[in-house]
Amino acid sequence: MAVVNCVIDFGVADAIENHGSPMPLPELAAVLRCEPSCLYRIMRFLVHYLVFTEEPISQHSTGFSLTPLSRRLIKHGEKTMAPFILLEASPTMLGPWHSLSARVLESGDMPPFEAANGTALWSYAEANPGLRKLFNDAMACSARGTVRAVIEVCPEVFGGIESLVMLVEATGLL
Repeated sequence: MAVVNCVIDFGVADAIENHGSPMPLPELAAVLRCEPSCLYRIMRFLVHYLVFTEEPISQHSTGFSLTPLSRRLIKHGEKTMAPFILLEASPTMLGPWHSLSARVLESGDMPPFEAANGTALWSYAEANPGLRKLFNDAMACSARGTVRAVIEVCPEVFGGIESLVMLVEATGLL
């Protein structure tokens, strides 16, 4: 998760997308203003897990390309999952996981997030604008994919509905 978080932070997928073809490591490192040898280790790790591909450009050089998976890491892409990954990789959201074993052994019913952060998620987000924005962005990107999938799989449910307001009115939820 830390490697993917790093790739999103640096905008690796965005740089490769903007380049438009397999991007050689020296060019990628120059665009990102980072150390080529460190970037190479990260990219090789992600090539191994099929997040990016490495392709020959010429007889003596290769370049990195996007895959369907790495396209989800483009920060402002149509199908981006970057905000969701950044939220889940944030120290605030990882804290509860780091103390999960202790929570299982303790008695009581305090949620792990509250135990790790001192307050419930909603109160924490209210007091921390950065996390609140990250949370809202993550939920929006998640909803874009989920809502589209539900509509495609269940078209009969949404037949004739032109807007969400129309759906809410039709179901009497208002």
